[in-house]
Amino acid sequence: MEEINNFYKNRQFMIFNLSEISKIDFSKILETSEETLRVTLDKQKTFVKWDGDEIPNFFNYMETKEGPFSYDEIIEIINGDEWVNNEIMR
Repeated sequence: MEEINNFYKNRQFMIFNLSEISKIDFSKILETSEETLRVTLDKQKTFVKWDGDEIPNFFNYMETKEGPFSYDEIIEIINGDEWVNNEIMR
């Protein structure tokens, strides 16, 4: 597991409302299009990722952003009830 964490140590993540998708500059992040975004179960939020310490400028125009988060932090978040139907797992 430590090997995975080292691979992603410079990766950052930002969560925001889907209503702000039009503000994304896909050339500055690792996702390639709206179709590649993961969303919450209620289809209200998504997140994107990028490598490096510099936060992409387009986030300055977002009102609903949460983060940035590290790899470990985002894994904990997206394993929560907002992102995963844990009832299926039981």
